Amino acid sequence: MATVRKSITDVSGWRLAGVEPTGLDPKLWLIDPADKWPWLFKPVPVLETALSGEDWAEVIAADVAGFIGVPHAEARLAIRDGHRGCIVRKFMERGWEFQHGSSLLSEVVPDFDPQHPDRSGHTVVNIDRVLGPLSPPVAPDIPPELSAFGTFAGYLIFDALIANQDRHSNNWGVLRPPPGLGSDTLAPSFDHGSSLGFNVPEAERERRLAKGSVAEWARKGWARQFERPRGSPRVLLRDLADAALTRAGNVAQRHWQERVAAIDPPVVEAAASSVPGLSDVTASFVTQVILANRELILEHS
Repeated sequence: MATVRKSITDVSGWRLAGVEPTGLDPKLWLIDPADKWPWLFKPVPVLETALSGEDWAEVIAADVAGFIGVPHAEARLAIRDGHRGCIVRKFMERGWEFQHGSSLLSEVVPDFDPQHPDRSGHTVVNIDRVLGPLSPPVAPDIPPELSAFGTFAGYLIFDALIANQDRHSNNWGVLRPPPGLGSDTLAPSFDHGSSLGFNVPEAERERRLAKGSVAEWARKGWARQFERPRGSPRVLLRDLADAALTRAGNVAQRHWQERVAAIDPPVVEAAASSVPGLSDVTASFVTQVILANRELILEHS
């Protein structure tokens, strides 16, 4: 399959609309001059010896979300005043309200603390309690019989697929429309930059490719942002996803298993190779991570 290189959007001239208050790294809301819609510019953090890979991880992850039909925020590579990064389109219509999972969990978990070191209360059971009465996102790939929690279970399958360990309680949420304009819905999936081995050193990627041990690396991905009482074993991403699917029921299980099984390896390879400037080593590593996790998910289902 021929690879089409992604473009890089220069947002240096886009009007600044505000600073995003959530998250550890600074992010800017900018207005696209073409249609006046807000996008969040996420500059790449500078590590000790190199730039992080959160920009390419964000856009490749968005491609993967599209492959399996997970509703997600649109992401593009970008540059602003010489600083590399990505932009993420605001997925909330004007007049709608977004509520983070942390505030919703506070309604069902007494004294919920999103910063608790054990992530106490951030469980699939409690998320099901929050999402139970809500609607799934309105999206073309979400069948009407799939519940909001069944859709969220797909988000966890997606996390297992891209090795995303950052699904904390502020990295999912609910959309509330203006009065009289419908029901509350699960928000699309967003903030996927901490995935696909974005921070694995190039030398380690090359070494694992040479040794054939990328699958071994992928197999160790664990759900570090979900409840884990001190001293208890780590919960692997695929086990968390499997628990959510089991809880969601047969419709969700069948839907997401079919979507994962339908992933086309050449399409994954093309997506990983589409980022300008990404080395062949990194593109191969990313491809193998996704395909290894695909096999682990299917074996586990």
